[in-house]
Amino acid sequence: MALSDRPKSDNRRPPIFVLDADLETILQDQDEDLVDSQISHSALQFALLGEIDSARELDSILWKSALVLPNARNPMLNFAWAETGKWPESIPEEEKTEIKLAELNKTHGFIWAHNANPQHTMPSFDEEGLWKLLTKDDESFGYFQSSYMEEPEKLVRALMISQSIHPAAGVRIPEGHSGQATEHGKMPPGETEEKLCDRVRLSDLHEQSASIVRDLVANWDQRNRRLMDNLAHAGMLWPLYVRGLLADALNIDQAELKARGKILIQAFQERMRHPEGPSPLSSLSIRELVELADKNSLHGAGKEQWLEVHLPEDGPPKTLMRDPASQEDISKLEARLDATLPDDLKEFLLLTNGYGQDNIMDVGGDWIHDVDGFFNGISHDPGFYGVDEIRWVEDEEFQQPLEMLNLPMGFGEDLVPKRNHSSPYAWDSPFPLCERRLQLGSSDVESLFLVEPSIVKEAQEVYLKMYESASSEQKHVLDRAIIAFAGSWEDFLKVDWLILRSSEGFNHARSGVRKYLEYVTLKSQVDSGPKW
Repeated sequence: MALSDRPKSDNRRPPIFVLDADLETILQDQDEDLVDSQISHSALQFALLGEIDSARELDSILWKSALVLPNARNPMLNFAWAETGKWPESIPEEEKTEIKLAELNKTHGFIWAHNANPQHTMPSFDEEGLWKLLTKDDESFGYFQSSYMEEPEKLVRALMISQSIHPAAGVRIPEGHSGQATEHGKMPPGETEEKLCDRVRLSDLHEQSASIVRDLVANWDQRNRRLMDNLAHAGMLWPLYVRGLLADALNIDQAELKARGKILIQAFQERMRHPEGPSPLSSLSIRELVELADKNSLHGAGKEQWLEVHLPEDGPPKTLMRDPASQEDISKLEARLDATLPDDLKEFLLLTNGYGQDNIMDVGGDWIHDVDGFFNGISHDPGFYGVDEIRWVEDEEFQQPLEMLNLPMGFGEDLVPKRNHSSPYAWDSPFPLCERRLQLGSSDVESLFLVEPSIVKEAQEVYLKMYESASSEQKHVLDRAIIAFAGSWEDFLKVDWLILRSSEGFNHARSGVRKYLEYVTLKSQVDSGPKW
Protein backbone atom coordinates (compact mmCIF):
# COMPACT_ATOMS: atom_id res chain seq x y z
CA MET A 1 0.00 0.00 0.00
CA ALA A 2 1.48 3.37 -0.96
CA LEU A 3 1.43 6.21 1.54
CA SER A 4 -0.90 8.10 -0.74
CA ASP A 5 -3.45 5.26 -0.40
CA ARG A 6 -3.87 5.87 3.32
CA PRO A 7 -7.31 7.36 4.06
CA LYS A 8 -7.08 11.12 4.44
CA SER A 9 -8.24 12.77 7.65
CA ASP A 10 -11.16 15.15 7.79
CA ASN A 11 -10.57 18.86 7.57
CA ARG A 12 -9.55 20.83 10.63
CA ARG A 13 -11.80 20.75 13.63
CA PRO A 14 -13.95 23.74 14.54
CA PRO A 15 -12.46 26.09 17.17
CA ILE A 16 -12.12 24.50 20.59
CA PHE A 17 -10.56 25.51 23.84
CA VAL A 18 -8.27 22.88 25.25
CA LEU A 19 -7.00 24.63 28.37
CA ASP A 20 -10.30 24.61 30.23
CA ALA A 21 -8.93 23.88 33.71
CA ASP A 22 -11.50 24.46 36.43
CA LEU A 23 -10.35 27.62 38.25
CA GLU A 24 -12.42 26.74 41.31
CA THR A 25 -10.67 23.37 41.52
CA ILE A 26 -7.26 25.05 41.25
CA LEU A 27 -8.07 27.29 44.21
CA GLN A 28 -9.79 24.69 46.38
CA ASP A 29 -8.29 21.27 45.62
CA GLN A 30 -6.91 19.71 48.79
CA ASP A 31 -4.29 17.66 46.92
CA GLU A 32 -1.17 19.83 46.62
CA ASP A 33 0.58 17.18 44.49
CA LEU A 34 -2.27 17.36 42.01
CA VAL A 35 -2.05 21.15 41.90
CA ASP A 36 1.69 20.90 41.08
CA SER A 37 0.81 18.36 38.40
CA GLN A 38 -1.82 20.71 36.95
CA ILE A 39 0.72 23.53 36.72
CA SER A 40 3.27 21.26 35.03
CA HIS A 41 0.71 19.89 32.58
CA SER A 42 -0.63 23.36 31.78
CA ALA A 43 2.91 24.62 31.11
CA LEU A 44 3.47 21.71 28.72
CA GLN A 45 0.20 22.36 26.88
CA PHE A 46 0.94 26.06 26.41
CA ALA A 47 4.42 25.24 25.10
CA LEU A 48 3.08 22.62 22.69
CA LEU A 49 0.59 25.21 21.43
CA GLY A 50 3.30 27.82 20.91
CA GLU A 51 2.39 30.15 23.81
CA ILE A 52 5.87 30.16 25.33
CA ASP A 53 5.54 33.19 27.62
CA SER A 54 2.66 31.57 29.52
CA ALA A 55 4.49 28.24 29.64
CA ARG A 56 7.61 29.88 31.07
CA GLU A 57 5.62 31.79 33.71
CA LEU A 58 3.84 28.60 34.82
CA ASP A 59 7.15 26.76 34.98
CA SER A 60 8.52 29.54 37.21
CA ILE A 61 5.48 29.28 39.50
CA LEU A 62 6.05 25.55 39.77
CA TRP A 63 9.73 26.00 40.58
CA LYS A 64 8.98 28.57 43.28
CA SER A 65 6.52 26.21 44.95
CA ALA A 66 8.30 24.86 48.02
CA LEU A 67 6.29 21.65 47.72
CA VAL A 68 7.39 20.82 44.18
CA LEU A 69 8.77 17.32 43.73
CA PRO A 70 11.98 16.83 41.73
CA ASN A 71 10.20 15.13 38.82
CA ALA A 72 7.30 17.60 38.59
CA ARG A 73 8.89 19.62 35.79
CA ASN A 74 8.87 18.13 32.30
CA PRO A 75 12.53 18.16 31.15
CA MET A 76 11.53 18.14 27.46
CA LEU A 77 10.37 21.74 27.88
CA ASN A 78 14.05 22.61 27.58
CA PHE A 79 13.61 22.20 23.83
CA ALA A 80 10.95 24.94 23.87
CA TRP A 81 13.20 27.27 25.86
CA ALA A 82 16.19 26.54 23.60
CA GLU A 83 14.25 27.08 20.37
CA THR A 84 12.86 30.43 21.53
CA GLY A 85 15.73 31.60 23.73
CA LYS A 86 13.24 32.18 26.57
CA TRP A 87 14.90 30.14 29.30
CA PRO A 88 13.42 30.31 32.82
CA GLU A 89 15.82 31.85 35.32
CA SER A 90 15.91 28.62 37.34
CA ILE A 91 17.59 26.61 34.54
CA PRO A 92 21.39 26.47 35.10
CA GLU A 93 23.60 27.73 32.26
CA GLU A 94 25.24 24.32 31.84
CA GLU A 95 21.85 22.83 30.89
CA LYS A 96 21.43 25.20 27.93
CA THR A 97 24.08 23.78 25.61
CA GLU A 98 23.47 21.72 22.46
CA ILE A 99 25.39 18.87 24.04
CA LYS A 100 23.07 18.81 27.06
CA LEU A 101 20.01 18.98 24.83
CA ALA A 102 21.28 16.06 22.76
CA GLU A 103 21.86 14.10 25.99
CA LEU A 104 18.36 15.02 27.15
CA ASN A 105 16.88 13.78 23.90
CA LYS A 106 18.81 10.53 24.24
CA THR A 107 17.55 9.87 27.78
CA HIS A 108 13.98 11.25 27.56
CA GLY A 109 13.16 11.59 23.87
CA PHE A 110 12.07 9.14 21.19
CA ILE A 111 15.07 7.40 19.67
CA TRP A 112 15.35 4.63 17.11
CA ALA A 113 17.00 1.90 19.20
CA HIS A 114 16.90 -1.67 17.85
CA ASN A 115 16.02 -4.62 20.02
CA ALA A 116 17.55 -8.09 19.71
CA ASN A 117 14.03 -9.51 19.61
CA PRO A 118 12.85 -9.10 15.97
CA GLN A 119 9.25 -8.78 17.16
CA HIS A 120 10.21 -5.60 19.04
CA THR A 121 12.43 -4.06 16.36
CA MET A 122 11.82 -0.36 15.80
CA PRO A 123 10.64 0.56 12.29
CA SER A 124 13.34 2.09 10.12
CA PHE A 125 13.66 5.87 9.89
CA ASP A 126 12.54 6.00 6.25
CA GLU A 127 9.52 5.58 3.96
CA GLU A 128 9.17 1.90 4.84
CA GLY A 129 9.20 2.65 8.57
CA LEU A 130 6.67 5.42 8.03
CA TRP A 131 4.32 3.01 6.27
CA LYS A 132 4.64 0.46 9.09
CA LEU A 133 3.77 3.10 11.67
CA LEU A 134 0.73 4.34 9.76
CA THR A 135 -0.73 1.08 8.46
CA LYS A 136 -3.82 -0.24 10.18
CA ASP A 137 -2.93 -3.86 9.32
CA ASP A 138 -1.73 -5.42 12.60
CA GLU A 139 -0.16 -8.38 10.81
CA SER A 140 2.14 -6.13 8.80
CA PHE A 141 4.35 -5.51 11.78
CA GLY A 142 3.63 -8.36 14.17
CA TYR A 143 3.74 -7.88 17.93
CA PHE A 144 5.22 -4.40 17.61
CA GLN A 145 2.20 -3.02 15.78
CA SER A 146 -0.50 -4.46 18.01
CA SER A 147 1.00 -4.29 21.50
CA TYR A 148 4.41 -2.73 21.78
CA MET A 149 3.44 0.85 20.86
CA GLU A 150 0.20 2.73 21.38
CA GLU A 151 -1.46 4.91 18.75
CA PRO A 152 -0.26 8.35 20.00
CA GLU A 153 3.39 7.24 20.00
CA LYS A 154 3.09 5.67 16.55
CA LEU A 155 1.66 8.89 15.13
CA VAL A 156 4.32 11.08 16.74
CA ARG A 157 7.11 8.83 15.48
CA ALA A 158 5.50 8.84 12.03
CA LEU A 159 5.46 12.64 12.06
CA MET A 160 9.15 12.66 12.97
CA ILE A 161 9.98 10.51 9.94
CA SER A 162 7.66 12.42 7.62
CA GLN A 163 9.06 15.78 8.73
CA SER A 164 12.60 14.50 8.21
CA ILE A 165 11.77 13.32 4.67
CA HIS A 166 9.66 16.40 3.83
CA PRO A 167 10.88 19.22 6.14
CA ALA A 168 8.81 22.36 6.49
CA ALA A 169 10.60 25.32 4.96
CA GLY A 170 12.35 27.64 7.37
CA VAL A 171 12.36 25.22 10.33
CA ARG A 172 15.75 24.03 11.50
CA ILE A 173 16.13 20.67 13.30
CA PRO A 174 19.17 20.97 15.59
CA GLU A 175 21.67 18.14 15.30
CA GLY A 176 21.01 15.35 17.77
CA HIS A 177 17.32 16.16 18.30
CA SER A 178 15.79 13.79 15.76
CA GLY A 179 16.57 10.53 17.48
CA GLN A 180 18.87 9.71 14.55
CA ALA A 181 21.70 12.06 15.45
CA THR A 182 24.25 10.58 13.04
CA GLU A 183 21.99 10.43 9.99
CA HIS A 184 18.99 12.71 10.39
CA GLY A 185 18.24 16.13 11.74
CA LYS A 186 21.21 18.00 10.24
CA MET A 187 20.82 21.06 8.06
CA PRO A 188 22.35 20.63 4.59
CA PRO A 189 25.73 22.36 4.14
CA GLY A 190 25.42 26.08 3.63
CA GLU A 191 21.89 26.32 5.09
CA THR A 192 22.70 26.82 8.76
CA GLU A 193 22.17 30.57 8.46
CA GLU A 194 18.74 30.23 6.84
CA LYS A 195 16.22 32.72 8.17
CA LEU A 196 13.74 30.88 10.37
CA CYS A 197 10.03 31.50 9.98
CA ASP A 198 8.02 32.97 12.85
CA ARG A 199 4.94 30.74 12.54
CA VAL A 200 4.20 27.36 10.99
CA ARG A 201 0.72 26.55 9.76
CA LEU A 202 -0.77 23.20 8.84
CA SER A 203 -0.83 24.31 5.21
CA ASP A 204 2.97 24.78 5.31
CA LEU A 205 3.53 21.05 5.80
CA HIS A 206 3.80 18.31 3.22
CA GLU A 207 0.45 16.60 2.68
CA GLN A 208 1.58 13.44 4.50
CA SER A 209 2.82 15.35 7.56
CA ALA A 210 -0.36 17.46 7.63
CA SER A 211 -2.49 14.30 7.59
CA ILE A 212 -0.59 12.88 10.57
CA VAL A 213 -0.99 16.13 12.53
CA ARG A 214 -4.74 16.06 11.90
CA ASP A 215 -4.89 12.53 13.29
CA LEU A 216 -2.86 13.57 16.33
CA VAL A 217 -5.16 16.44 17.29
CA ALA A 218 -8.40 14.62 16.39
CA ASN A 219 -8.84 13.46 19.99
CA TRP A 220 -7.07 16.30 21.78
CA ASP A 221 -8.29 16.53 25.36
CA GLN A 222 -6.65 18.34 28.24
CA ARG A 223 -6.69 15.09 30.26
CA ASN A 224 -5.02 13.11 27.47
CA ARG A 225 -1.63 13.20 29.12
CA ARG A 226 -0.35 10.25 27.14
CA LEU A 227 -0.76 12.26 23.94
CA MET A 228 0.89 15.35 25.45
CA ASP A 229 3.83 13.35 26.78
CA ASN A 230 4.34 11.60 23.44
CA LEU A 231 4.35 14.92 21.61
CA ALA A 232 6.87 16.32 24.10
CA HIS A 233 9.22 13.34 23.68
CA ALA A 234 9.86 14.23 20.02
CA GLY A 235 12.77 16.64 20.39
CA MET A 236 13.02 17.31 16.67
CA LEU A 237 9.39 18.50 16.48
CA TRP A 238 9.68 21.31 19.03
CA PRO A 239 10.62 23.85 16.32
CA LEU A 240 7.16 23.17 14.84
CA TYR A 241 5.34 23.28 18.19
CA VAL A 242 6.77 26.61 19.34
CA ARG A 243 5.84 28.17 15.99
CA GLY A 244 2.18 27.34 16.54
CA LEU A 245 1.63 24.30 14.33
CA LEU A 246 -0.61 22.42 16.78
CA ALA A 247 -2.55 25.56 17.69
CA ASP A 248 -3.19 26.14 14.00
CA ALA A 249 -4.28 22.52 13.53
CA LEU A 250 -6.70 22.95 16.44
CA ASN A 251 -7.87 26.30 15.05
CA ILE A 252 -6.98 28.11 18.30
CA ASP A 253 -6.50 31.85 18.17
CA GLN A 254 -3.15 32.89 19.68
CA ALA A 255 -4.57 36.03 21.29
CA GLU A 256 -7.25 33.95 23.00
CA LEU A 257 -4.60 31.45 24.09
CA LYS A 258 -2.48 34.21 25.61
CA ALA A 259 -5.51 35.63 27.44
CA ARG A 260 -6.32 32.20 28.84
CA GLY A 261 -2.72 31.93 29.98
CA LYS A 262 -3.06 35.10 32.05
CA ILE A 263 -6.18 33.74 33.75
CA LEU A 264 -4.53 30.42 34.64
CA ILE A 265 -1.34 32.10 35.82
CA GLN A 266 -3.32 34.36 38.17
CA ALA A 267 -5.23 31.35 39.53
CA PHE A 268 -2.09 29.33 40.18
CA GLN A 269 -0.34 32.33 41.74
CA GLU A 270 -3.28 32.80 44.08
CA ARG A 271 -3.20 29.11 44.99
CA MET A 272 0.53 29.29 45.75
CA ARG A 273 -0.21 32.14 48.16
CA HIS A 274 -2.77 29.94 49.92
CA PRO A 275 -1.36 26.38 49.73
CA GLU A 276 -3.88 24.98 52.19
CA GLY A 277 -6.64 25.29 49.59
CA PRO A 278 -9.56 26.18 51.89
CA SER A 279 -12.12 23.39 51.80
CA PRO A 280 -15.54 24.43 50.47
CA LEU A 281 -17.02 21.52 52.44
CA SER A 282 -15.90 22.55 55.92
CA SER A 283 -19.43 23.62 56.86
CA LEU A 284 -20.95 20.20 56.11
CA SER A 285 -21.61 17.65 58.84
CA ILE A 286 -20.08 14.18 58.65
CA ARG A 287 -23.53 12.85 57.67
CA GLU A 288 -23.77 15.35 54.82
CA LEU A 289 -20.23 14.53 53.63
CA VAL A 290 -20.84 10.78 53.60
CA GLU A 291 -24.22 11.05 51.87
CA LEU A 292 -22.80 13.38 49.19
CA ALA A 293 -19.72 11.22 48.56
CA ASP A 294 -21.91 8.10 48.43
CA LYS A 295 -24.22 9.70 45.85
CA ASN A 296 -21.28 10.90 43.73
CA SER A 297 -19.55 7.51 43.88
CA LEU A 298 -22.55 5.49 42.68
CA HIS A 299 -24.76 7.84 40.68
CA GLY A 300 -22.49 10.78 39.81
CA ALA A 301 -18.93 11.10 38.55
CA GLY A 302 -17.95 7.67 39.90
CA LYS A 303 -20.81 5.69 38.35
CA GLU A 304 -19.04 4.70 35.12
CA GLN A 305 -15.94 3.48 36.92
CA TRP A 306 -18.00 1.57 39.49
CA LEU A 307 -20.00 -0.19 36.77
CA GLU A 308 -16.83 -1.07 34.87
CA VAL A 309 -15.30 -2.74 37.94
CA HIS A 310 -18.34 -4.51 39.39
CA LEU A 311 -20.40 -5.32 36.24
CA PRO A 312 -23.81 -5.40 37.99
CA GLU A 313 -26.83 -6.58 36.05
CA ASP A 314 -29.19 -3.99 37.51
CA GLY A 315 -26.94 -0.96 37.79
CA PRO A 316 -25.34 0.38 40.96
CA PRO A 317 -27.09 0.00 44.32
CA LYS A 318 -28.92 2.96 45.81
CA THR A 319 -26.30 3.35 48.54
CA LEU A 320 -23.26 1.63 50.05
CA MET A 321 -24.02 2.97 53.52
CA ARG A 322 -24.89 0.40 56.17
CA ASP A 323 -26.96 0.23 59.32
CA PRO A 324 -25.44 2.36 62.08
CA ALA A 325 -23.36 0.93 64.90
CA SER A 326 -24.70 1.40 68.43
CA GLN A 327 -22.94 3.16 71.28
CA GLU A 328 -22.53 -0.26 72.87
CA ASP A 329 -20.80 -1.50 69.68
CA ILE A 330 -18.36 1.42 69.87
CA SER A 331 -17.62 0.72 73.56
CA LYS A 332 -16.89 -2.95 72.81
CA LEU A 333 -14.60 -1.95 69.94
CA GLU A 334 -12.63 0.43 72.16
CA ALA A 335 -12.32 -2.24 74.84
CA ARG A 336 -11.06 -4.80 72.29
CA LEU A 337 -8.54 -2.34 70.88
CA ASP A 338 -7.62 -0.96 74.32
CA ALA A 339 -7.86 2.55 72.88
CA THR A 340 -10.10 5.60 72.98
CA LEU A 341 -11.04 6.25 69.36
CA PRO A 342 -11.26 9.75 67.86
CA ASP A 343 -14.67 11.40 67.93
CA ASP A 344 -14.90 11.77 64.13
CA LEU A 345 -14.45 8.02 63.60
CA LYS A 346 -17.06 7.23 66.25
CA GLU A 347 -19.49 9.69 64.64
CA PHE A 348 -18.89 7.98 61.29
CA LEU A 349 -19.55 4.50 62.71
CA LEU A 350 -22.70 5.70 64.48
CA LEU A 351 -23.91 6.88 61.07
CA THR A 352 -22.84 3.83 59.04
CA ASN A 353 -21.15 0.74 60.49
CA GLY A 354 -18.63 0.51 57.66
CA TYR A 355 -18.95 1.66 54.07
CA GLY A 356 -18.42 0.19 50.63
CA GLN A 357 -18.85 -2.75 48.28
CA ASP A 358 -17.72 -6.04 49.86
CA ASN A 359 -15.44 -8.30 47.80
CA ILE A 360 -14.64 -11.69 49.33
CA MET A 361 -11.77 -13.45 47.54
CA ASP A 362 -9.95 -16.75 47.92
CA VAL A 363 -6.21 -16.02 47.78
CA GLY A 364 -4.14 -19.17 48.14
CA GLY A 365 -6.70 -20.76 50.42
CA ASP A 366 -7.11 -17.63 52.57
CA TRP A 367 -10.34 -15.67 52.36
CA ILE A 368 -9.59 -11.98 51.89
CA HIS A 369 -12.19 -9.30 52.60
CA ASP A 370 -11.72 -6.20 50.43
CA VAL A 371 -14.04 -3.19 50.44
CA ASP A 372 -14.30 -0.67 47.59
CA GLY A 373 -15.24 2.72 48.99
CA PHE A 374 -15.69 6.32 47.90
CA PHE A 375 -14.80 7.50 44.38
CA ASN A 376 -11.69 9.70 44.47
CA GLY A 377 -11.93 11.24 41.00
CA ILE A 378 -9.99 8.41 39.32
CA SER A 379 -10.84 5.14 41.08
CA HIS A 380 -12.47 4.00 44.30
CA ASP A 381 -10.62 4.37 47.59
CA PRO A 382 -10.58 1.51 50.11
CA GLY A 383 -13.87 1.32 51.99
CA PHE A 384 -14.40 1.22 55.75
CA TYR A 385 -14.76 -1.92 57.84
CA GLY A 386 -17.47 -2.27 60.44
CA VAL A 387 -16.74 -2.43 64.17
CA ASP A 388 -16.16 -6.20 64.07
CA GLU A 389 -13.31 -5.97 61.55
CA ILE A 390 -11.39 -2.83 62.58
CA ARG A 391 -8.14 -4.13 64.04
CA TRP A 392 -4.52 -3.39 64.87
CA VAL A 393 -2.02 -4.66 62.31
CA GLU A 394 1.62 -5.21 63.22
CA ASP A 395 2.94 -6.84 60.04
CA GLU A 396 6.50 -5.77 59.27
CA GLU A 397 5.50 -4.65 55.77
CA PHE A 398 3.44 -1.86 57.36
CA GLN A 399 6.16 -0.80 59.81
CA GLN A 400 7.43 2.35 58.18
CA PRO A 401 8.62 5.70 59.54
CA LEU A 402 5.76 8.17 59.91
CA GLU A 403 6.22 11.18 57.63
CA MET A 404 3.21 13.46 57.94
CA LEU A 405 4.16 16.24 55.53
CA ASN A 406 4.60 16.32 51.77
CA LEU A 407 8.21 17.52 51.43
CA PRO A 408 10.77 17.23 48.62
CA MET A 409 12.63 13.92 48.66
CA GLY A 410 15.54 13.96 51.09
CA PHE A 411 14.48 17.23 52.70
CA GLY A 412 15.78 17.73 56.24
CA GLU A 413 18.17 14.77 56.27
CA ASP A 414 20.95 17.07 57.47
CA LEU A 415 18.83 18.80 60.13
CA VAL A 416 18.07 16.02 62.62
CA PRO A 417 19.80 12.73 63.46
CA LYS A 418 18.50 9.56 61.83
CA ARG A 419 17.20 6.62 63.83
CA ASN A 420 18.46 3.10 63.34
CA HIS A 421 15.18 1.28 62.77
CA SER A 422 15.15 -2.50 63.20
CA SER A 423 12.34 -3.24 60.72
CA PRO A 424 13.62 -4.73 57.43
CA TYR A 425 11.08 -2.57 55.57
CA ALA A 426 12.27 0.68 57.18
CA TRP A 427 15.10 2.85 55.97
CA ASP A 428 17.26 5.22 57.97
CA SER A 429 15.00 8.06 58.94
CA PRO A 430 14.66 10.61 61.76
CA PHE A 431 10.95 9.79 62.05
CA PRO A 432 9.36 7.31 64.49
CA LEU A 433 8.47 3.83 63.31
CA CYS A 434 4.80 2.85 63.17
CA GLU A 435 5.06 -0.57 64.77
CA ARG A 436 1.29 -0.95 64.60
CA ARG A 437 -1.53 0.73 62.75
CA LEU A 438 -5.29 0.60 63.14
CA GLN A 439 -6.68 -0.78 59.89
CA LEU A 440 -10.00 0.83 58.98
CA GLY A 441 -10.37 -0.86 55.59
CA SER A 442 -8.55 -2.27 52.57
CA SER A 443 -8.99 -2.92 48.86
CA ASP A 444 -6.38 -4.88 46.94
CA VAL A 445 -3.00 -3.24 47.72
CA GLU A 446 -4.53 -0.12 49.27
CA SER A 447 -5.53 0.41 52.88
CA LEU A 448 -6.89 3.04 55.23
CA PHE A 449 -5.11 3.25 58.59
CA LEU A 450 -5.22 5.33 61.74
CA VAL A 451 -1.93 6.10 63.49
CA GLU A 452 -2.19 6.49 67.27
CA PRO A 453 -1.44 9.81 69.00
CA SER A 454 1.81 8.72 70.68
CA ILE A 455 3.50 8.09 67.30
CA VAL A 456 2.01 11.28 65.82
CA LYS A 457 3.41 13.25 68.76
CA GLU A 458 6.92 11.89 68.13
CA ALA A 459 6.69 12.85 64.46
CA GLN A 460 5.54 16.36 65.34
CA GLU A 461 8.56 16.75 67.62
CA VAL A 462 10.87 15.78 64.74
CA TYR A 463 9.39 18.52 62.56
CA LEU A 464 9.86 21.05 65.38
CA LYS A 465 13.53 20.06 65.70
CA MET A 466 13.90 20.35 61.93
CA TYR A 467 12.52 23.86 62.05
CA GLU A 468 14.90 24.90 64.84
CA SER A 469 17.93 23.87 62.75
CA ALA A 470 16.60 24.99 59.36
CA SER A 471 17.87 27.84 57.24
CA SER A 472 15.44 30.61 56.29
CA GLU A 473 14.81 28.90 52.94
CA GLN A 474 14.21 25.53 54.61
CA LYS A 475 11.85 27.16 57.10
CA HIS A 476 9.89 28.55 54.17
CA VAL A 477 9.55 25.03 52.77
CA LEU A 478 8.38 23.69 56.14
CA ASP A 479 5.94 26.56 56.67
CA ARG A 480 4.29 25.91 53.31
CA ALA A 481 4.05 22.17 53.98
CA ILE A 482 2.51 22.80 57.43
CA ILE A 483 -0.04 25.24 56.00
CA ALA A 484 -0.94 22.77 53.24
CA PHE A 485 -1.46 19.99 55.78
CA ALA A 486 -3.17 21.69 58.72
CA GLY A 487 -3.54 25.42 58.03
CA SER A 488 -1.09 26.55 60.72
CA TRP A 489 1.60 25.29 63.08
CA GLU A 490 -0.87 25.63 65.93
CA ASP A 491 -3.40 23.34 64.26
CA PHE A 492 -0.64 20.97 63.14
CA LEU A 493 0.44 20.40 66.74
CA LYS A 494 -3.17 19.69 67.75
CA VAL A 495 -3.40 16.67 65.43
CA ASP A 496 -3.63 13.46 67.47
CA TRP A 497 -5.00 10.55 65.43
CA LEU A 498 -3.71 10.60 61.85
CA ILE A 499 -5.38 8.84 58.91
CA LEU A 500 -3.20 7.32 56.17
CA ARG A 501 -4.23 6.14 52.75
CA SER A 502 -1.51 3.59 52.03
CA SER A 503 -0.70 2.00 48.67
CA GLU A 504 2.30 -0.28 48.18
CA GLY A 505 4.45 1.58 50.69
CA PHE A 506 3.36 5.09 49.70
CA ASN A 507 1.34 6.98 52.28
CA HIS A 508 -0.87 10.04 51.97
CA ALA A 509 -1.68 11.55 55.37
CA ARG A 510 -4.73 13.56 56.45
CA SER A 511 -5.26 15.13 59.85
CA GLY A 512 -8.20 12.96 60.86
CA VAL A 513 -11.22 11.06 59.54
CA ARG A 514 -13.25 14.22 58.97
CA LYS A 515 -10.48 15.82 56.89
CA TYR A 516 -10.25 12.64 54.85
CA LEU A 517 -14.02 12.71 54.23
CA GLU A 518 -13.84 16.36 53.13
CA TYR A 519 -11.03 15.49 50.75
CA VAL A 520 -12.60 12.41 49.16
CA THR A 521 -16.05 14.05 48.92
CA LEU A 522 -14.56 16.96 47.02
CA LYS A 523 -12.66 14.58 44.70
CA SER A 524 -15.77 12.45 44.12
CA GLN A 525 -17.58 15.27 42.38
CA VAL A 526 -15.51 15.20 39.17
CA ASP A 527 -14.22 12.35 37.02
CA SER A 528 -10.59 13.48 36.56
CA GLY A 529 -9.18 10.16 35.42
CA PRO A 530 -6.75 10.02 32.48
CA LYS A 531 -8.26 9.78 29.01
CA TRP A 532 -6.00 8.06 26.48
